[in-house]
Amino acid sequence: MWYNNFMNKFKYNFSKLFYIIAGVGSLVAVACIILNAIRYSSNIQKGIELNLYNHLSLIFTIILALAFIVVVITAALSSKYTVYQDKVVLNWGIIKNTIKLSEVKSIKLVTDTQKLEFIFDDESYFVIVIKKEEYEKFVDSVKAVNNKITYVQGVDIE
Repeated sequence: MWYNNFMNKFKYNFSKLFYIIAGVGSLVAVACIILNAIRYSSNIQKGIELNLYNHLSLIFTIILALAFIVVVITAALSSKYTVYQDKVVLNWGIIKNTIKLSEVKSIKLVTDTQKLEFIFDDESYFVIVIKKEEYEKFVDSVKAVNNKITYVQGVDIE
């Protein structure tokens, strides 16, 4: 079967809360970097000798703040689901999760929550977090590569 990889990418749909926390956290991280850089250079200019602990704590704090910013930016810009011939890959920033389609029994639209889920043979599930407008296209993409997977709608009984 001919397969178009480009048409089978679906952007991860972050909540507004994620963007608020990411934005506030990034502002705090930038402030942390600036304040620690000012403190570090000020101590050096004043001739105050810093011991190893002070050097390491300042540098480590700046590195952690930079790491937070990098993780948030990569997550916000590159998080997506990609449907391949035998698997669905979730790239969440620098984290990658692979779901083998051979292990998926069905795709379920839980009608009371409007969430799309992969249901596995052992009845466990994995929630697909994409825009509701893309649900049908996502289901069609998965079923195009594995037509044994059924699509169901229903209420979650748990």
